[in-house]
Amino acid sequence: MKQKLILCGAMTLFILKHSTAQTSLGTFDPEIKAEVFMGGSASFNSGKFIKDHKAFHEINYADADISGKVKPIIFFDAGVQGRMVAGQEGLLSQLSVSIGMFYSKSGFNHVYSYSSDNTSLDITNKMDYAEKYVLHHISVPILIRYGKKWFVEAGPSIDHFISASRKQKLTRKTSGSDAFDGGFSTTEEDKQKLDKGMFKEHPVGFILGLGTTVNDRFSVRLTNHLFSKAFEKGNNFSSYNAQLEIMFNIFKTKIND
Repeated sequence: MKQKLILCGAMTLFILKHSTAQTSLGTFDPEIKAEVFMGGSASFNSGKFIKDHKAFHEINYADADISGKVKPIIFFDAGVQGRMVAGQEGLLSQLSVSIGMFYSKSGFNHVYSYSSDNTSLDITNKMDYAEKYVLHHISVPILIRYGKKWFVEAGPSIDHFISASRKQKLTRKTSGSDAFDGGFSTTEEDKQKLDKGMFKEHPVGFILGLGTTVNDRFSVRLTNHLFSKAFEKGNNFSSYNAQLEIMFNIFKTKIND
C-alpha cells in the first residue's frame, strides 16, 4: 500500500510538472507572416582604407588652412521577409524565425578643403575635394526573434555583391588683385565603376537589432548590420550599417488551418 501511494504521488508530481512545463512552453501552432519594411540607413566604416584617407588631412603646409573628414553615407533601404511565429501562447509565442531580402549599401564620403594666401602678393588659392565610395549589395538575413511587445533579433546575413563605384569632384578657385585675370575657378568631376575583382562576391555579415510592436500591423526596429571584410585581398575595409525601419504586416496565415 505504501509503495502504491509513493508511486501514485510520484506520478502525480510528474503529471503536474509536465502540465506546468507544457503550459509555460505553449503548443506548437506556427503562424506565417509576410512583412515589408523600409527606412533610413547610415553606413559607418573602419580599416586601413579609412585610416589612409584620414591621414591625408594631417599633411601640413606653410601658410595653409586644411580641414577634412570622412563621413558616413545616408540612404533609403527597403525589403521583404517571411516570419514564422512558433505558437500563439506561452514561450513559443515569443519565438519566431524570419528569412528576408533587402537592398543595402556601404561606403563613405571623404571631403577635404585646402586654402592658402600668398604672403607677397594678393592671391588666395582654395581647393575643395570630395569623393564618395559606394558598394551595392543584396542581403539575405536569417533572424531569430525573441519577444512580442519588445523584441530582440539576431542572425547571419549572406550578402551578394552587385557593384561598386567612386565619384570624385574637385573645385579649384583663385582670387585676389594679383591673380591671373583677377581670378578664376575650375570644376572637374569623374565617376567610375570599380573592378568587381577587388571585392568579395559573397561577404557574410551579422545582424543584431531590437524593436517594438506598435499594433498587429506595424512594428519599428533598429538594427546593426555588421559586414565582414569587403575587399577580396587584405582586411583594409569593413563597415556596419545602422538601420531604422518601419515594418508592415501584409498578411498572416496559420499552417495548421
